[in-house]
Amino acid sequence: MSRREVIAALLAGGATGTAVSALPSGLVETETAERQGDLTGANLEQLVAIAEVVFPSAIDVTAEDVSEYATRVPDDQRSAFHRTLTQLNRRVFGSHGRLLAEMSVQQRGAALRSMGIARVGSSPSGSLAERVRYYLINQLVYSLFTTPQGSELIGVENPVGYPGGYESYQRPPTDE
Repeated sequence: MSRREVIAALLAGGATGTAVSALPSGLVETETAERQGDLTGANLEQLVAIAEVVFPSAIDVTAEDVSEYATRVPDDQRSAFHRTLTQLNRRVFGSHGRLLAEMSVQQRGAALRSMGIARVGSSPSGSLAERVRYYLINQLVYSLFTTPQGSELIGVENPVGYPGGYESYQRPPTDE
């Protein structure tokens, strides 16, 4: 290998390293994380950002709540979360120049609506908008309404899997 080839190889490697390090962390895929079904901190940040758009304003979205749900889903579904979030980040960054989590709640809602997410059905193997609807939005809504905080919004005091059901059945009905 000549000196010229070594210098060209080093410059090419440095340029690649610089280009990768300039990308926001939400855009850098971690194949190991996806293969293992792990969600990165950037993934959870993006899920919280989407939950803040999707959840009713009466709900305080916390990273702990979203993380608790996201880490309980099976590995293959977490891998699908990871892939869908990465593709969503790329699309939003490409069209808006910022990641979803870096936008205001109104801007996030507008960015999601511009992708047609409010108009499409949900499909695990469909377009990106359909996969965002299936893996992210529908799952977040499910996680909300299967907790006491979210189920109270629709009049269910004790969702399945939470204690307190027997006591609530012993009380007389209220007139509300």
